[in-house]
Amino acid sequence: MEAIRTEKLEQILSRIQEFVRTEIYPLEKILLQAGFRALLPTLQEKREQVKAMGLWAPHLPAAVGGLGLPLAQFARISEELGRSPLGLYTFNCQAPDVGNMEILHKFGTKAQKERFLKPLVRGQVRSFFSMTEPEHAGSNLDEHDGGKRRGQLHHRWPQMV
Repeated sequence: MEAIRTEKLEQILSRIQEFVRTEIYPLEKILLQAGFRALLPTLQEKREQVKAMGLWAPHLPAAVGGLGLPLAQFARISEELGRSPLGLYTFNCQAPDVGNMEILHKFGTKAQKERFLKPLVRGQVRSFFSMTEPEHAGSNLDEHDGGKRRGQLHHRWPQMV
C-alpha cells in the first residue's frame, strides 16, 4: 500500500488549502445570498484556474486528465475540499460525477468513454443518478415496491448507458 502522507501530497495539500482559503471561501457568502446559479460564471473561472494549476480531477489517472492520486490520498484531498460546499465541484470531484467517472473509466466501452467520460472529465457536463418507479417518487424509498409480484406487470425503464 502506498504511503498516505508523502512530500508530494503535502505540497498538493498546501496548494489546495491556499486556493480554497483565498479563492473559494470568499464565494460562500454569494452562494448563500444569490444561490449556485449566480456563481456559475465565477466558478467556471475558478475551475479553469484549478486545471491550470494541475490539480483537476485528483481521483482520476493522469492519462485521462486527472491528477492520478491513489484512493487514500484522494480521501485526504477530499477532506480539505469538503470544508467548503464549493470545493469538490471546483476541483471536479463532486458526487455523483466522481463515481460515475470512475465507473466509466474502468468499465465503460470505448463509445461510452467518448460520449460520457470525456465531457465529464473536462467538466463540461454533470451526471446524475435516478431511482424511481412509475407509481412512486424516487425521493421516498419506503414507497418503492422493489420487485415483481405474481400477476402484476412492472414497468422496465430503458438503460441509458
